[in-house]
Formats: sequence, structure tokens, C-alpha cells
Amino acid sequence: MNSQIEERIKIARSFKSVYDPQNKNLGKREKWLKLSAGFDYWVVMIMLIFLIFLSLAAILQIDPINTKWQKSGLIVLMTFAISIKSPYSFIELLLINHIKRLESLNLNFPEFLNQDFKEIIIKLNSKKTRFNLLQLPLLIIILGALLQTFNFNPFWNYFSFLVLAVSTILLIRINYQIRFVKKHLIKFDSIINHHYKKTHDIDEAILVEKKKGSI
Repeated sequence: MNSQIEERIKIARSFKSVYDPQNKNLGKREKWLKLSAGFDYWVVMIMLIFLIFLSLAAILQIDPINTKWQKSGLIVLMTFAISIKSPYSFIELLLINHIKRLESLNLNFPEFLNQDFKEIIIKLNSKKTRFNLLQLPLLIIILGALLQTFNFNPFWNYFSFLVLAVSTILLIRINYQIRFVKKHLIKFDSIINHHYKKTHDIDEAILVEKKKGSI
């Protein structure tokens, strides 16, 4: 394992876990994330799509779906409460798998890959990314949904516009961030595989030349 690989592993490990930041045991975290990350992602996706449909129906006053909006406080509360940590658990699992792959490598690669990777992790770790402008409307929605759960929110009908907007943004944002990380990891793998193939071809050519020379 060379210094480039070690640096890249260090960068990947610097990602702030949404579960247990103090637990540095990759094995335990990977085991937990394998159970939770996919579940978290798909549950959030399904619930966000459902909320988009439900809030849109409420805005357009489509019966009988419109009447269900008044009873949607709990599902809105649950959806946005669990969506706060998305997509970070899924991204963390991707990074753990990437670390495992890196540990089996011992070759050089273009330095810009580590620089780009570091920028991605810094961006994902930043408060600006994790606690962005969506946090205020999310907080308002969660408080409103909590009140509606106990039928104490006379303005719940107006929340449908906010729920529709935030649900749509979250749906796009979660998938964009996962795709953003995946795109870089795929790019890294592609360059590494190309480098490995090139090195392998050179080694084979050298071996052939040696065999010719020995004849």
C-alpha cells in the first residue's frame, strides 16, 4: 500500500458518520449499514413520493385523497424525521466498500483523484451541506405535522404547498448526492482498471520478449 492509497483511505475515513462517529471499527459499521442504508433509502424514497402525490392531491383538492391530507400529520412527521440523515448512511456504505477495495491495491494513480475526493468529502461533511436552507422549512413542517397529529393545527391545509416543495427538493437532493459520490468512485475504478490492464499488458510484452531472447 503506497502513500496515495493511504491518503485516500484517510480521506474516506474522514467522512462523518450519521450513526456512531466515535466507532472506527469498519466491520461493525459495515454490518450495521448493510442492514440499514438500503432500507433507509428506499423507505425515504417511497414516503417522499407518496407525500408528493398526497400534497399535490390536497392542493388540487382531488377527492377522496384530499380528505386524507387532514390525517397525514404522522406520516409527514415520520418521513421528514428520517429523511434528515439521508443519503449519508448510503454514502457511508459506499465509502466503506471503497476502503476495502483500496486496501487490496498498491499502485499509483493521478493525484487529482485524491484532490477531487477530498473536496467531495469536505463538502459532504460541511454544515452548509448537512444543515442547509432546507432545515428551516423542515423544522416548520415537522412542528406543524406534530401539531396536526394531535389536531392542533388549523393551518394544515396550507402546509401542503410547503410539503410538496420540500419533498420534491429532498427527493432530488438525496439522489443527486448519492450519484455525485458514485460518479467519482466509478471514475476512480475506471482509471485504476485501465492502469492495471496497461501494466498487465506491458508485463506480458516484457515476458514475451524475454522468452524470445532465451530461444
